[in-house]
Amino acid sequence: MRIDELKKSIWGYKVSDVCQYLSALESRHTEQVAELQSQAAEAEEQAQKRIAELENELGRLRSENEALLEKRQLTFDTLLAAQAYARQAREETRLHEEEARQKVSDETGRQMRELDAYAVRIGKLRGLFRELLEELDGRAAAVEEQVAGLRAEVPVEAPEPQPEDKEEAAVPAGTAAGGVTIFKRRKERTAREN
Repeated sequence: MRIDELKKSIWGYKVSDVCQYLSALESRHTEQVAELQSQAAEAEEQAQKRIAELENELGRLRSENEALLEKRQLTFDTLLAAQAYARQAREETRLHEEEARQKVSDETGRQMRELDAYAVRIGKLRGLFRELLEELDGRAAAVEEQVAGLRAEVPVEAPEPQPEDKEEAAVPAGTAAGGVTIFKRRKERTAREN
C-alpha cells in the first residue's frame, strides 16, 4: 500500500487504512532490517574470515621476514668474518714474507761474510804459499851453491860406489843424487823467466 492509496474521510485519513499502512511499512522495514542484519552478519563473517586469512598471511610474511633478516644478518656476519679472516691472512702472509725475506737476507749476509772470510783466508794462504815457495827457491839456490862449492872443492870426481843390493842401484828422481840436477834446472829456468 502506498500513501496515495489511503482513503480520505471528512476528518482526514481513515484510521484503519493508516494502521494498515503503518503495519505494512513496519513489516517491510522489519524485513529490510532482518535482511540487512543477515547481510551484515554475512559481511561480518566474511570480514572475520578475511581478517583471519590476512592475520595468517601477516604471520607468514612476518616469519619469512624474520627468516630473511636472520639470513641477511648471517650473511653480513659471514661477510664480516670473511673480511676479517682475509685481513688476518694477508697480515700473516705479509709477516711470513717479511720473516722469509729477513731470513734470506740474514742467510745471504752470513754466506757473504763466510765468502769474504774464505777470500781473506785464501789470500793469506796464497801469501804463505808464495813466501814458502820463495823460501824453498832460496833454500834450493843455497843448496845448489853449496853443492857447486863442494864440487869445486872436490878435485876429481870419484866413481860412484856400486851398491851391493840391486834395490839400492836405482836412484829415484828427487833424491840427493838426482836432486842436484833438478835444482840446477829449476835455477836456470827461473833465471830465464826473470
